[in-house]
Amino acid sequence: RPLKFQEHKKLNEYQKVCHFPGTYYLGRKDNLARNVSRFRRTNGPASYPFLPVTYILPDDRGRLLQDWRDRGERGLYIVKPKASAR
Repeated sequence: RPLKFQEHKKLNEYQKVCHFPGTYYLGRKDNLARNVSRFRRTNGPASYPFLPVTYILPDDRGRLLQDWRDRGERGLYIVKPKASAR
């Protein structure tokens, strides 16, 4: 688990960590998608054009189903379980 900021400050100089405070918001795909979506709403839809459209279920189920109907068999979707490192 990532250290909380206060825990990070208490580490001894010889201790090392693999996770830094705040990386939780970028490292998990659902959190990254939420942050990019928020950024696009603020700065325009052309922000981060290299990232695909993302649906976070169950909240975006309606949008996903509409996209699925619109694309038909041309649609390609990648499913990533929430908070899963597998």
